[in-house]
Amino acid sequence: SALFAPIDNLGVIVIDEEHEDTYISGTAPKYNTVEVAIKMAYMSGGKVILGSATPSLNTYHMAMTGRIELIEMNKRVKEAQMPEIEIINMADELDKGNNSIISEVLYESIRKSLKQKEQVILFLNKRGYSGFVSCKKCGYTVRCSRCDVSMTYHLVGNIMKCHYCGSAKRMPGKCPRCGSDKIEQFSAGTQHVEKLINNLFPHARIERMDLDSMTDTEAYENIYNDFKNKKIDILIGTQMLAKGFDFPNVTTVGVLSADALLNLPFYNASEKTFQLITQVSGRAGRGDKIGRVYIQTYEPENFIIKAAKNNDYDLFLRQELKLRKEFAFPPFINIINICLISKNEEELVKTAHEKYLEVKEAVKEMVKERSLLLYRPVPHNIYKLNNEYRINLYIKVSNNRLADLKKIIRTVYMEKDIENIKVSININTDTI
Repeated sequence: SALFAPIDNLGVIVIDEEHEDTYISGTAPKYNTVEVAIKMAYMSGGKVILGSATPSLNTYHMAMTGRIELIEMNKRVKEAQMPEIEIINMADELDKGNNSIISEVLYESIRKSLKQKEQVILFLNKRGYSGFVSCKKCGYTVRCSRCDVSMTYHLVGNIMKCHYCGSAKRMPGKCPRCGSDKIEQFSAGTQHVEKLINNLFPHARIERMDLDSMTDTEAYENIYNDFKNKKIDILIGTQMLAKGFDFPNVTTVGVLSADALLNLPFYNASEKTFQLITQVSGRAGRGDKIGRVYIQTYEPENFIIKAAKNNDYDLFLRQELKLRKEFAFPPFINIINICLISKNEEELVKTAHEKYLEVKEAVKEMVKERSLLLYRPVPHNIYKLNNEYRINLYIKVSNNRLADLKKIIRTVYMEKDIENIKVSININTDTI
């Protein structure tokens, strides 16, 4: 909101942590802060500085194509050493009889830090238990063959669905790769971890930082100040912990499940994984003491995990851009999401199909020239919310045809009200 402050003679706009999703407004009026800032600077003759240790793929691609200038800082502040990062293969832990979400190596590091009066951060992405299915033996994850995103488990029908294209398959009884029966839905959360850590380290002062525990600004500030003043030994939390905190006494950081990030059902799950692991890892060793980071995963050979371990943004960039281009995802193409919302399920399904047919007719020439791909309507990931049903329509369109598609969408969905149905339209969003 500061972007819209009435400032005369605007010279510079600085957007720190420019990769954060919070810069994209999901409610009306919808806008991307970075795009608005660039437009404002263009109109005023000013400059925009986008700062991040892990730039968004879109921003970095703009730099690669000469649309913006790239300035790199390759050293930490005060010449601080980078933390020592170790990848823990959780399949090996399973073979040793350890079914806990805490590996033996991480346990020892936590114990050592506590003994030396140092602090610990344990990170687990709360959205990670959204229902992806993986094998604890070999790390295999059930993915959509058409979209290269993880499929989401649905209890009703015991099936897995892709929330982009709508394809579905039965929940396997055994792992298709190794034949193990240890293929199951991932289901650990921060509250579960808090209880486990309390049992393992009963004398430690432990707190949790997530949306459930942070009920207001005061609660957030209290935990922040208590941790800063060393009144908390172990802080357990979600992506809130990746927000650039500077705690010099933190020497152990544990990423409890990198797989919970990798297997989010979004096209940019790899990007979010690299960003979050890198940002969380950066909380360790910020003072004079050496930091240790442990990344726990069932996929230790995944290029994202290796790139994060080595802080190798170039490796991540090359591989991810190659995949994005192959599967037609941004920044090479645009994804339009049209979500219809209504309390009347029957009317919603009928209208969604009718509007789909209207769009299909209007874009048939673009489909012929291979500049547009139209998917059938599919239920939203959370189909019913607050007594309202939701159905998504996804369209992939090339950059040179985006303006034409926008006109069609306005005609079909916006020029006249759809009775008792709300319409939400997003461009290149990762939420489904």
